Amino acid sequence: MVGFGREYLTRAPWIMLAPAFVIMMTTLSISLVGDWLRDKLDPTLR
Repeated sequence: MVGFGREYLTRAPWIMLAPAFVIMMTTLSISLVGDWLRDKLDPTLR
């Protein structure tokens, strides 16, 4: 969807920006959950 939206960036930027935002937020949330799990489960950090 992001690649498809590049053609319409000047006329309708939300076509590309909405899926890009969702991808960014998904990546950030997975990273934060991974860091939280590492902090909770790693015995060497205690």
